[in-house]
Amino acid sequence: MNDAPSEIALQSLFDKSLVSLPSASGEWPCFVSSMADVPSMLDNCLAVYDEEPVKDGRLMHDGTVILHHVVSVRLRANAYSVGWAKIESIATALDAMHDVNVTLGSNSYTLNNASRQSGVNALGLEAGTQRRFIFELRYALTLTSL
Repeated sequence: MNDAPSEIALQSLFDKSLVSLPSASGEWPCFVSSMADVPSMLDNCLAVYDEEPVKDGRLMHDGTVILHHVVSVRLRANAYSVGWAKIESIATALDAMHDVNVTLGSNSYTLNNASRQSGVNALGLEAGTQRRFIFELRYALTLTSL
């Protein structure tokens, strides 16, 4: 794979119009591996992080190791109810993803499956703030390069 699983997951959310790219200045900008914290950035945003993959055995005929790439989706919202509704809509969309084609630049992938590894985790207020709520989900992805 030439792209990180987090980038592929982000692109699949963008393709479903659930998030916007940071450069587009739209609603719910989504980042890879960190959230922007600048005055011009809205409070409501997401980031997708790569985590340690889960080994699921190997193929007997050739020894290929099967890995499920784990990503976490972390969301920051200026109101608890707004954040809860958005993370639930993302969970619903990821739960329904099955054999979805995703293109990043010149690379194409199939997101064969997104298997939820956790429920919505409400983490409370963002450290150092009294107004931004943090939510998180974890998914194991089965990806195929095309």
